[in-house]
Amino acid sequence: MDSVLVARRRELTGARAGLFEAAAELAEEMRKSCPLYARIQDNRFVDGFGPFSDGIHAASGPGYRGAVTEVAVGVGVLSADRVDWSLYCLLNEGAAGVRLGVGNGLTGMHFDFVSREARLDVI
Repeated sequence: MDSVLVARRRELTGARAGLFEAAAELAEEMRKSCPLYARIQDNRFVDGFGPFSDGIHAASGPGYRGAVTEVAVGVGVLSADRVDWSLYCLLNEGAAGVRLGVGNGLTGMHFDFVSREARLDVI
């Protein structure tokens, strides 16, 4: 994974909404550690988050402990080197590459892990 983005829906209120700043700092730390490599099995991230794992799971909200909640292929024409990966916005949403998400943004934060290229290994 080449980058990490984090977002929350504006409908998220209360104590969990206050976790966004910490989640944004976590995403920034993960971006500095990229590239990251993940392993997914039975629709769950089972390896690859390392020291960030507990923070991701805590911020993602109840019921999302490692569950993949989004798989997308971006086909946008904006070249990846022109994308500001620190912004979670519509322009970045369609940037070329593969995007894997965890969390839904309504009960916690939603993290997108973006890769400019990916390989699917079937075990």
